[in-house]
Amino acid sequence: MEKKNTMRKYFLNTMIISLSITALIAIGILLFGKFGTIENKILITTLAVGFASLAGLCCSSIINVCGLRSFSIFGILSACVSFSIANLMIWTQIRDPMEQVFGTASVVMIVCSHTSLLLLIKINSRTIRDVLYATIVCIAIVAIMYIIVLWSNKPPGEYFFRLMGVIAILDVLGTILTPMLNKIQHIKDHESKK
Repeated sequence: MEKKNTMRKYFLNTMIISLSITALIAIGILLFGKFGTIENKILITTLAVGFASLAGLCCSSIINVCGLRSFSIFGILSACVSFSIANLMIWTQIRDPMEQVFGTASVVMIVCSHTSLLLLIKINSRTIRDVLYATIVCIAIVAIMYIIVLWSNKPPGEYFFRLMGVIAILDVLGTILTPMLNKIQHIKDHESKK
């Protein structure tokens, strides 16, 4: 348990330091920079650090939850990979197939972050747990469909995108409903104990 807490503390400290340094550099550029090519690349790198850190923070929130440690580490690694590829694309002229690889790594990072936050919800109802699992399935399906679009030479048909839109709406609905239903259930349980 102590090893897990040490790892989490190390990750959080590293993230705080990197965010602080990049924020100071970005502020310096905004106040005193000339907005040339280098300055623009530094600002975009700062954004990449921010997104990767936020995703890593979301994923690290479940690192001590029983059975979710591997998923948490996978999510943190996906954020690192996405950030590394973003930096490679920002600072070099390498593009193809790096854009698809970056898109795939970013989708995995977002899926892991989104799922990690949903898995933080402490659910006591089987029905709400089913809503949670259905939402996670929708998240995964939308991600897979997006990756298919990203890597396909020929764009999928109209119905593919319609289906993707429907599943994305269900994903958003489940993301909003799960904590709301859980809160309502918690209030009901609390009132029934009185």
